[in-house]
Amino acid sequence: MSYIYYLVIVAVSAGLASYFTFEGLKLPKYVNSKKPSWYPPSYLFGIMWTIIYLLYSYSWFLSSNYGSLQSIFIINIILNVLWCYLFFSLGLWDSALISLIALDFVLLTQVIQFYKYDTLGSILLIPYLGWSIFATYLNYTMIILN
Repeated sequence: MSYIYYLVIVAVSAGLASYFTFEGLKLPKYVNSKKPSWYPPSYLFGIMWTIIYLLYSYSWFLSSNYGSLQSIFIINIILNVLWCYLFFSLGLWDSALISLIALDFVLLTQVIQFYKYDTLGSILLIPYLGWSIFATYLNYTMIILN
């Protein structure tokens, strides 16, 4: 399958995650929450996720030659959307943190496993892993502050 196929799948999941996020940004729990002083400006999230999703979809495309890796990419997408739903739509920050920690482990597994097959595909996942670990710390910090 072509890169466009994977890009479309990632774009659809990103759209769903964005929907949950934008709806949740309006809810009182989030609006009135205390945020750490190092909380990134809102525009940075859009930039980072655009880059991450483009790299992720290309990495997934590169992994398409290795059937054993396909399920972990799907699990990743499910956990990503689940986190947005739990954190923003439902305001269940503790549950969201658990799903985000699971996502961190899935990403780390992806990087390690994929490295055995395709170095570039593995490297393309590193920004996502870094951003996810940062998000985990941010999620944790917001629980503590609120």
